[in-house]
Amino acid sequence: MHTDRDRFPFLTNTGKISEMKAQARETMRQVLAEMTAEEKQLESARLCEMLVQLIEEKEREARVGASAVMWPQLKVGTFSALLREPDLRALHDALPDVDWYYPLCRDEDQMSYYLVHDVDELERGSFGIMEPNAERHERVAAGQLDVILCPGFAFGRDGSRLGKGGGYYDRYLMGRAVHCELIGVGFACQVYDTVPVEKHDVRMNRVLEIPSS
Repeated sequence: MHTDRDRFPFLTNTGKISEMKAQARETMRQVLAEMTAEEKQLESARLCEMLVQLIEEKEREARVGASAVMWPQLKVGTFSALLREPDLRALHDALPDVDWYYPLCRDEDQMSYYLVHDVDELERGSFGIMEPNAERHERVAAGQLDVILCPGFAFGRDGSRLGKGGGYYDRYLMGRAVHCELIGVGFACQVYDTVPVEKHDVRMNRVLEIPSS
C-alpha cells in the first residue's frame, strides 16, 4: 500500500497549486512507468468487473417503473486507454445493452462524445488516441449521458481529479453534468486521499478503487 505523503511530495509543497499539479503529474508518470503490462492487464480486468456491477445497478434503477418493452437505454461515456490508463474495452461485451460513447477532442480545445457500437470502429487520431469518426458516428447532446468514466493521472477519495493538463474534461463537464454520475477510473497506484485541484477542476461523484488484497 502506498501512502499519500510517501508517494506525493507535493502534499508538503507550499507553492502555487499549478506548480503542485505539475509536480504531481511528473510523480505519476514515474509511478505508472513502474507498472508491468501484466499488472495493467490484471487491474484493468478487475476495474471492468467493478464497473459492470455499478452500471448494472444503474440499469436496474433506471428501469424501476418502466415498461419492459420501453426500458431506457443507459448512455455511458467511456474512453480509449492510452499506455498509462486502464483498458476498458471488455465493457462492450459485458454490457451489450448499454450505449457506449467515446470522446473526440477537437483542435479548438473542445470535446464531444459519439456513439460507438464496436471498439473496432474507432480510428487512430492525431494524438495517437483511438477515437470515433465525427462523420460516421452519432454525437450525443451535451448533458444527455447518464454516466461518464473519467481517466486521469491521479484521483482523491474526496472526488478530486488530477487530469493531464489539457482541460478537455473540465471544459466539457462544467455545467453540463448536473444529472450525470462522474466516475474516476484509474489503477490502484493512482488513488490517494486527495490530489491538488483548482477551482475550475470538476470533482468526481465517485472514484473507483481496487480493494487492497
